[in-house]
Amino acid sequence: WHRILVSEGQLLLAAWEGEGAIDYGSFSDIEALNHSSKDLIKWLTNAGFTVSICDVVTEEEMAMEAVYIQASVA
Repeated sequence: WHRILVSEGQLLLAAWEGEGAIDYGSFSDIEALNHSSKDLIKWLTNAGFTVSICDVVTEEEMAMEAVYIQASVA
């Protein structure tokens, strides 16, 4: 993403917070993984992004934690 964003471009990233696979049961056969906010921030900064916001929010409807990150191209 870093190489296609213009200078001062913004990346908005949302993911499920945690470790391992997500089990949606019989609701869906989608395979999805949790990611820790620490790992996501590390990957983004290693790729040259500056992370300005990182919020972890409990999504009551899903009974899961979501991480929302805003980062920009340095």
